[in-house]
Amino acid sequence: MRRAGCEGVELGVDAGTPETLAALGKPFGVDAIQRAAGDLVAAGIPYSMSLILGGPGETPETLEATLRVVNAARPTAVVAMLGVRLYPGTPLARRVKAAGVSQEIGLAPVFYVSPAVEGTLEAWARGVMRTHPHWYFPGLAGERVERFLRAVRRQGVKGPLWTLLAPQAGL
Repeated sequence: MRRAGCEGVELGVDAGTPETLAALGKPFGVDAIQRAAGDLVAAGIPYSMSLILGGPGETPETLEATLRVVNAARPTAVVAMLGVRLYPGTPLARRVKAAGVSQEIGLAPVFYVSPAVEGTLEAWARGVMRTHPHWYFPGLAGERVERFLRAVRRQGVKGPLWTLLAPQAGL
């Protein structure tokens, strides 16, 4: 891939434990994530992992396990969203509705966060940002990072912005 011109890969893994992957309906497991990451590292191809944290079945333990799995995979950057956006008519929306989510799921965004982490997810994410500079949480990183990203786009920088969010970018 590198010889063919591949400059980077984005892995949308969404979670890092068997429980959370299954709850999100993912057709792959942790072993597939580890294999793909290992292949990319061996090939010298930078890559990011995208996560959706706080979904059904998420607990403080699964958050910590995901942190370990992802960091062991050595991604260049991690982009992690807090909460799962629910879309009408999807299996996930039906599942959380059956579990008692009372909001109407339609065009207006509705996000689900597991009750087991609802009160602690943001603090956990802020702690991860302080200790793992290659992890980025849109909305939590602060206005400085958002201004930087807008400025580089205005200057014509193309390609994935996660390459700029890696620790060597100085953010």
